Amino acid sequence: MIAVTLCALLTLAGLTSFILTLQGERSLANYSEMNEKARKMLEQVGRDLRSAGDVPAGGYSSTSLQILIPSDTTGTNWQTVTWAYNANAGTFTRTVAGGPAVTYATNVTTFNFKYYNNNGVAPSSDVDLKQVQLSMSMQRYLTTSNAASNSEYVISAQFTLRSKSTTV
Repeated sequence: MIAVTLCALLTLAGLTSFILTLQGERSLANYSEMNEKARKMLEQVGRDLRSAGDVPAGGYSSTSLQILIPSDTTGTNWQTVTWAYNANAGTFTRTVAGGPAVTYATNVTTFNFKYYNNNGVAPSSDVDLKQVQLSMSMQRYLTTSNAASNSEYVISAQFTLRSKSTTV
């Protein structure tokens, strides 16, 4: 009887350890996936913002940003690109005018764009806008989105619109 009880306790301890190991591995895989997606997203956002020639009047808010970027190597033709956060879907997308939206991040729980001028304060006009800060959080879950979160990844980056003029 004592041997059976000890065997059952050891088996339970082994199974518990195995389950915790699997959950840890899944959490690490989730974090790795979020990190990879975040790097790709930040690379594309950075490329777009560094080459942006203009931000149309009223083309920015805390959840979206519309910019004009060169569509060719000469810089004479421009295309409108919109980066937008959809709170209901939990996505962050890039849309080139006339094209489909491409999702760069999913399971986004918080998101915010902030805008600054050359002096690091909020711009007084569209012309004055020179820097963009992006802050967001993404989460991944062990089983379903209703389960407790097991991985969270927080991103914050600031970009300078190098090609945008701040004079009228």
